Amino acid sequence: MARHLYRCPLRWSDMDAFGHVNNVVFLRYLEEARIDFMFRLAPGNGSKSFSGGSVVARHEIDYKRPLVHRHEPVLVESWVTGIRGASLTIAYEVKDPDTEEGPGTVYVRASTVVVPYDFETQRPRPHHRGGAALPGEVPPGGARSRGRGRAGGADRVSTAPLRPADRGEAADLAAFLRRLVHYDKAAAVRLQLTGERLAVFGRPASFEVLAVRTVLLDDAPAELDRTVSAGELLELVHAEPEPGAPFGVPEAVTGPPWAGVLPPRTGWHPEPGLPAPDALRAAVAAVVAEFRTRTEALAPEERTRTALDAIGHEIWSRPLGDTALPVRAAHAAHAMGFLRPAPVRVPAASVPGDGAAPAEPFALRSAGAWLRLRTPYGSVAVRRAGLGAFGVSVR
Repeated sequence: MARHLYRCPLRWSDMDAFGHVNNVVFLRYLEEARIDFMFRLAPGNGSKSFSGGSVVARHEIDYKRPLVHRHEPVLVESWVTGIRGASLTIAYEVKDPDTEEGPGTVYVRASTVVVPYDFETQRPRPHHRGGAALPGEVPPGGARSRGRGRAGGADRVSTAPLRPADRGEAADLAAFLRRLVHYDKAAAVRLQLTGERLAVFGRPASFEVLAVRTVLLDDAPAELDRTVSAGELLELVHAEPEPGAPFGVPEAVTGPPWAGVLPPRTGWHPEPGLPAPDALRAAVAAVVAEFRTRTEALAPEERTRTALDAIGHEIWSRPLGDTALPVRAAHAAHAMGFLRPAPVRVPAASVPGDGAAPAEPFALRSAGAWLRLRTPYGSVAVRRAGLGAFGVSVR
């Protein structure tokens, strides 16, 4: 998916009394990026969608981390995520540029609904679809918008319903999706079908790991590989009158970059040294308590983002037990609900191609640059330290 990049300078007057960029100012940053996106690039691509003017109908904004004044500009990435007859949705990330060491820090995630507008008639007007698309725009007949619910019609649902093997599979899938949406309301998931197992890949926004949950199906379709809205899928699972009843698959969305960087399906080998389940949960609780104690011990004037990041990096980068797995991966598994005690019924929770569901409750596997912590509820996959740009962090 193409993204428009706009480097926005910071002004000294953007800061408020707390020493960071005021929340209202971020809307101005988004406006600058959006104007550059639509009125500088769009005409050059032949699009007339906004040549007659437009109005903003809606903003949604999530503040992830404080941004303080600096001389270097902040990067605003923007792209089109939804197109309707007389409106489109633009998503943004206000962040630091990515580096070889990993993805840049994200300060804000937001979206804007923009309506092409006829100021003579004082009415919205439809898009002109005859020219080339806007950068990042979903082409006609291609992937559709990432909506916020099932409302809006069956045209956003595929005709191939999925039937979970039992109520427990449907409930576990709903719990997994609910946690993803908790961290990011606009979360996407990639669905891959192998035999009777549907693998659901997600990336919790605050953790930058890959979380994986598989669902055992009855009457599985021949094939499925699609990136969809996690929120839409969750609503479809919940919308059925009976738990475990068939549910539709939302239309595809233009997936986030991580959806193209997935762990391998095969070639996983056991890794020794993983602590027992109780010890694993205790280790996570201990480092969470240590992080809280050390940060709360800082004097108010010392409690800067740099100081907090330094403490977090030192704690979350420690190896877990006698393994190469960073403790932050176990923390992410805890946040996703993967570390709770296993029930009597053990659902299939392995990555496709990895064989049958595990007999042991927890296991550590490796495949090339990847490490995977597997539990009865799902898996967390991370890259080994120093191998590639797909790093992990927990905030």
